[in-house]
Amino acid sequence: DPGTAIREIKTDGAVTCEAVGAGISSIAEGAGISVTQPAPGSVTVSVADGGISNSMMANDSVGSSDIIVDAVESSIHIKDEAGISSTGRGCSTQILGTCETTPVTTSAVNVASVDINAPNIGYVLVIFSANYTIDHTNGVKDQLKLELNTSAAANVCLISPLQKGESCNESYRLKIINDNQPVGVYEGSIQTQMQFPVKTAGPITYYLDAISSKGSTVTINEYSMDAMYFPTRY
Repeated sequence: DPGTAIREIKTDGAVTCEAVGAGISSIAEGAGISVTQPAPGSVTVSVADGGISNSMMANDSVGSSDIIVDAVESSIHIKDEAGISSTGRGCSTQILGTCETTPVTTSAVNVASVDINAPNIGYVLVIFSANYTIDHTNGVKDQLKLELNTSAAANVCLISPLQKGESCNESYRLKIINDNQPVGVYEGSIQTQMQFPVKTAGPITYYLDAISSKGSTVTINEYSMDAMYFPTRY
């Protein structure tokens, strides 16, 4: 009879039956799951390529021990992600012949900027590093000032001497070659960074402003400018 199966056949030929369940008649593919039938009576259930999304994973459910080496995209791709951005320029005089540079004089100039898309409220850490050249003249004090801002316009720290009670933001940097140094071309590197609060999600542009407030013109050569977003946990 339908819904029964043979349980026992006795020596006299009598058959004892028992009720059985309906069994599995079909297997449906849930979200992120792939089901195949490689052979009659055999079913393979696996995770589909790209089948697991962020919404399917609980917080902190995947740790470093769960990720195999080379499973994460390279930094080239990571820089394209929301919350991470990088810009800059390099220079090889042996290959290019003439390198792109930015002259910095007594008028404030925007040297570089970086755009980032903040996914939510939090903080953005901006880091600027550069090589510079100063053609120094004896008897003249050379002074290079740098500052990171959210506006392309230079702040008061760059365009005027500090007065009593004034303060600059934490990214302010000053590089000085004193007037008693010998005549010559001075090369060096300078770095500044600052953490900016993010109160609204969306695109933000950060700027590096510079001024040579005293002495010779300063040239900014190679540089890199990176912005990294960090979410708040509250």
